[in-house]
Amino acid sequence: MLTTTTVTRTTLTPHGSNLISLISPVEMPNGVLCVFGTIFPQLTRKGAKSLALERKVMLMKMKNKSSGPSSIPQSERIYLNVTAEGGKQCYFHCSNLWTVGRSVDAISDHMGLKNNNDQAGVDQLVMEYQGEVLVMGDKLCDNTQSGDTVNLKYIPPS
Repeated sequence: MLTTTTVTRTTLTPHGSNLISLISPVEMPNGVLCVFGTIFPQLTRKGAKSLALERKVMLMKMKNKSSGPSSIPQSERIYLNVTAEGGKQCYFHCSNLWTVGRSVDAISDHMGLKNNNDQAGVDQLVMEYQGEVLVMGDKLCDNTQSGDTVNLKYIPPS
């Protein structure tokens, strides 16, 4: 039986002597916990304060490794961990003033993904966050914050 405690936007689930950071835990038949098919690394410290520190350290690492337009001022940047179909992954910074559609365009150009969102009747490249597809016209900062993981995937035309 899993017991969970919600801390801000992350759920902590006891597993052995360490805690695993999860969005929505799923227990696999072998007892391993995963989210959307990805097994998350175990945290080395316990507690809400350690989780906040862990998130700050992760964000610092993302800032050092991220790529994106250099014309975006530091104060306007949102740093995202982006995964795409085919196992591609990168850290990318976008402007908090951009819409989701503008962010998808910039990220797909950077990652070399085929983006036919301007054509009807073909698969559309969309941004998914916590299992939900984000609306292209919404502001990115209304749906995500720095340090979040988003997924780019293709969906068939509707």
